[in-house]
Amino acid sequence: MKIFYPIASAMAVAFMGLPHSSAAAKPTTHEIAALDIVIDKQALYELNLRYARAVDRKNFEALRALYAPNGFHDHGGMFKGSPDQFIAWLTKSMVDIETQHLVANSLFHVTGDTATGEIYTINFHTMPKLSSNYIAGGRYLDHYIKINGTWHYQSRLRVIDWSEERPASIGNTAANLMKGASGDADPSYDFDGLR
Repeated sequence: MKIFYPIASAMAVAFMGLPHSSAAAKPTTHEIAALDIVIDKQALYELNLRYARAVDRKNFEALRALYAPNGFHDHGGMFKGSPDQFIAWLTKSMVDIETQHLVANSLFHVTGDTATGEIYTINFHTMPKLSSNYIAGGRYLDHYIKINGTWHYQSRLRVIDWSEERPASIGNTAANLMKGASGDADPSYDFDGLR
């Protein structure tokens, strides 16, 4: 990885609390390694944001690209299987459901081209046909693998810490706001940087 050394050194000092070296000095091997871990952790965090976005927008092609070819997804009693099987399950189960997946605390442990992560999430599911909402707080326990410089899910395990079901009532306050949608019907579809 080619890194502009003064910037890399300053970032390593700022992010990792490393001893400061002079601005003109080339960063140490330790500083470069620390910066590489920071970069990997940011990439892993963004992988999880892309997962939430792909599910919520029902962009299953984008979702499939986040998994390693031999990946595995474990959603407990609901589903266990390959990424392709997971997407087939989601395609059927999400027909009449609108979701919003929020990503919170994210802890990663990076070891070369593999990593693990514990990702806290709160997921909202609106099910108009059932006149109910389902809200769940939980975590994903992930194994990641870097393939050709890009991080992918090797496996995901969904863990639920709490959940709640309640009757749905449509809010009138947002009635005049732009509504989110699936796929290319969503306002973000052509938004710079989100494709």
